[in-house]
Amino acid sequence: MLNFAIQTAHEAGRILQERMGRALQITNKGDIDLVTEADLASERLIIERIKSY
Repeated sequence: MLNFAIQTAHEAGRILQERMGRALQITNKGDIDLVTEADLASERLIIERIKSY
């Protein structure tokens, strides 16, 4: 299970690194919290991996 978590975190991190420095769509999660499309993509990957585990 630990290896699964580490591998998933690395994959999500790669998504964030690939999109770093690019123009991203930014939305508000709350009054001061911002969420980028990269954040949402990495979150989707993590959720998909957990569901398939």
